[in-house]
Amino acid sequence: MRPIYDIIIIGCGLGGLAAAIAIRKAGHRVTVYERAPNLAEASIGAGIQLPANCTRILKKWDLLPIVESISVRPTCLVLRSYKSGKALFRQKARKDSATLHLLTHRADFLKVLAQKALDLGVTIHFGSTVSDIDFNKSSVKFSEEEEIQCDVVFGADGQKSRCRKMFFSRPDHPTTSGDLACRIVLPVATMQNNEKPTVMSRPAANTVNSSPRRNFRSLVILPSYSSRT
Repeated sequence: MRPIYDIIIIGCGLGGLAAAIAIRKAGHRVTVYERAPNLAEASIGAGIQLPANCTRILKKWDLLPIVESISVRPTCLVLRSYKSGKALFRQKARKDSATLHLLTHRADFLKVLAQKALDLGVTIHFGSTVSDIDFNKSSVKFSEEEEIQCDVVFGADGQKSRCRKMFFSRPDHPTTSGDLACRIVLPVATMQNNEKPTVMSRPAANTVNSSPRRNFRSLVILPSYSSRT
């Protein structure tokens, strides 16, 4: 008989919830701890892309229909010149489910994952801030002075991870890529007749457009010349 382990996951973001679902489906007991007071506070974000390697997993988890209902399915990808707007490259999206590519909103996607985790029996605690982790005995201590024992601690607490800092016994700051990402938001009505994701290309910058839920969002990526970004 396969052993069943008690797993603690720190962080209720996309990575933490996806891990919780996968581990719970493997038969283990899973508890997720999140610093934010509720899921809404943990759902900060904007439009994201779900490429085929993601949607194939969602299909295995029986989540694809509901995720499709809150997503936009692009009909094609267009690469345009930043100077003239002329289409340099155009590729139609394939219609088979094996290569399904979706555009959705992070907060909506997070709600779907959270509900699936709960349905599987995962326990989620909000308002829980980690104060210490003992990696020798696999225990997590929270600022409320409560200490929880488990078999495995899974750190999924994002860019400013306290788990990484405790594991390495030193700060683990993000490393800049040299790029700066900016977002603009336009009314959906402005873009209703244009459902095609467009990439505007030049040597120093790219923009990626998507149309998730209430507003239209454009992500602009360009070099950052500031040491503070």
